[in-house]
Amino acid sequence: SEMLSEKTITRARNCLGANVIDFYGHAERIACAWSINGGGYRFLPAYGHIELLPAATAPGDSALLARVIATSLHPQGQIFVRYDTGDLVRVPSHDPAVLRKIALGILPFEAINGRDSEFVELVDGRRIIGLNHIPRGVTGASSVQIYHSAPQRVDLFIATRAELSHGSIAQLMTNFRQKFPASVEARLIFVDSPVREKNGKAPLLLRMPDPASICPTQIQPCFQMENVA
Repeated sequence: SEMLSEKTITRARNCLGANVIDFYGHAERIACAWSINGGGYRFLPAYGHIELLPAATAPGDSALLARVIATSLHPQGQIFVRYDTGDLVRVPSHDPAVLRKIALGILPFEAINGRDSEFVELVDGRRIIGLNHIPRGVTGASSVQIYHSAPQRVDLFIATRAELSHGSIAQLMTNFRQKFPASVEARLIFVDSPVREKNGKAPLLLRMPDPASICPTQIQPCFQMENVA
């Protein structure tokens, strides 16, 4: 659910002397779109059935947005019907006829407002971006998810494996502090499996975690520590 920036595309073309083809898709294999040299994206209608629903515009953003709803046409083990991907795309109009043509790949859409727009907004107005850097280098954790649960607190849901070590947690907290100031508390919550939202997705940044999906782990870390760091 990400897209290459215009700067990255330009640099790649200049350095490599080649065209840049950017693909958009999901692990669920329900939607696919492509762009050549940043000239707009087109859905591939034979890959999945796409519906575009008008979405509210973000504060301070004049772009028109549409939510991507997808149905799998080539299911591989699991069928998705009208699945809410959680992704927003920039469209030229909310006219149903225009959205239909975009969904069929007849007309292009401008850009993808997916994970590229994920951020945590602090009480002082600062936006913390680049959240995917926080789990990097953290061995022994099958996933790390972030939830801004209170103005001065962030919950880190850690799906653990047996080899989770003190060094892994230390690396996680080092990464966290490179992003968040000391005034923001990190609460570590160990779970058996990734936490999901109501639509079934398990994103890096949780907006509204489903309490029913939170399963505390039975695997105890191999060290003693407080849950709050």
